[in-house]
Amino acid sequence: RGLAVLATAFGSGAMVGGLCIARRGRTEGLIRILLLWVVAGLCALAVFALSTMAWLSMGALSVIGFSVVVTSTATSSLIQNTVEPALRARVMALDSMLSIGGPAVGAILVGWAGVRFGIQAPLFAAAIIGLVVLFATQRLVRRETGRLEASPMPSAE
Repeated sequence: RGLAVLATAFGSGAMVGGLCIARRGRTEGLIRILLLWVVAGLCALAVFALSTMAWLSMGALSVIGFSVVVTSTATSSLIQNTVEPALRARVMALDSMLSIGGPAVGAILVGWAGVRFGIQAPLFAAAIIGLVVLFATQRLVRRETGRLEASPMPSAE
């Protein structure tokens, strides 16, 4: 029963995130939104990792669900907007592979560490590592904002 409630919280956040990002319809401002929701999702993961209260865990998972959908949609939009039309399918395939494979590898590592140390410490460590990587790379991302959010490339017809 508890797992179903937590999954519902995640799914509710994801659905609201999908509706919010779908309403935008433009690429301007996506980098700011992307960075904001990566930070929010990672902070919510840290809260979830440390939480022992059901309502707080549900709230954290709602934020994580919202963040996952908003950031993945924003990333896909920026990639499709930036990549040359002739290479778009290949790049999107690579992005899909990394989006599926990366979390799977992370889940194996967190699961392995969870067996050894309990699940809270590895989840919290994953959130901290994510924040460190984000802050190390956000300057580069911000520097490319103009190019990433520019008008879409013309189609190759």
